[in-house]
Amino acid sequence: MTKKKDNLEQAATVEQPAENLGAVDTASEATDATLQAKTDSDSVNTSPEGATGDLNAQDVNPFYTVVIPFFKAKHREEEVVKVIESCAQYLLENIRFVTIGDQVEYTKDMFIEHIEYNGAEGSQLDILEVLKLAIVSESVSEKFILIEPGSYLIDNVGLCHIAIFKHFGMLNPNRYTGAEAVMMKNTADLLSDTLRLAAYDYNTHCPVLLEKEKLTEMFEECPEILSGKYHLLTVYGCAYAVHPIRLDFHTDGWILPVVSQKPDSKTVERLIADKCFLYLKHFQENVKFLNPFLDTKK
Repeated sequence: MTKKKDNLEQAATVEQPAENLGAVDTASEATDATLQAKTDSDSVNTSPEGATGDLNAQDVNPFYTVVIPFFKAKHREEEVVKVIESCAQYLLENIRFVTIGDQVEYTKDMFIEHIEYNGAEGSQLDILEVLKLAIVSESVSEKFILIEPGSYLIDNVGLCHIAIFKHFGMLNPNRYTGAEAVMMKNTADLLSDTLRLAAYDYNTHCPVLLEKEKLTEMFEECPEILSGKYHLLTVYGCAYAVHPIRLDFHTDGWILPVVSQKPDSKTVERLIADKCFLYLKHFQENVKFLNPFLDTKK
């Protein structure tokens, strides 16, 4: 795996808030000067409106697969349903859905391919297995979109928007707790010590465009990744992202991460207005923020 250095990455060195990566967490919104990312003349436009490109024109197959991992131990079936509804409404591409993991009862009678992988808990080792199954499946396109339950589309986007990799700045394991902190520390060490790559945090919960060829290359050239001890999308992003952007939910139009069970509604409603993605850590408590954006409101 190789990675070209660029001015955007060298400039993106401002840290995010320590506890929750700048997400909407408390009842009152914290204004922190560290949320203001540095910019330079070589930076790309960090708003969805600035994303351009016709990736369809580069591919023979005009259809893209949306891969949705589903683990009953981690997510509710309704979360998967909302992912499907949001993509069908806002993703302006020819798409087909593939679920990998436990069977979603709601989709049994729908034209949605299911790849069985039962009894998983939703760890990074399970995400690894999902990606391995996606690579070998003929039902999954060579370039495919990975979106996990909890992440949703709330405005029109094309493949060009999803193809832009997005990060939270330099990877700081101290932002995490418990087993997740250990995983991110392992990831930072792998990137800096073994792969000799700058360690940025791609654990953003944004939908991502992945390529089978690059995933295969990553697994073959760094078999240590197959242990499940690392955050896969962070390793993939650090290795392959071209001109990624630094997220700041206060100023950009990308994703609003809502991680609190009881966020301040007025703050969420103000910040969500210009976003195209929404992340809900606590689905049942906060699905009320997603429903107004969907044609099917339940």
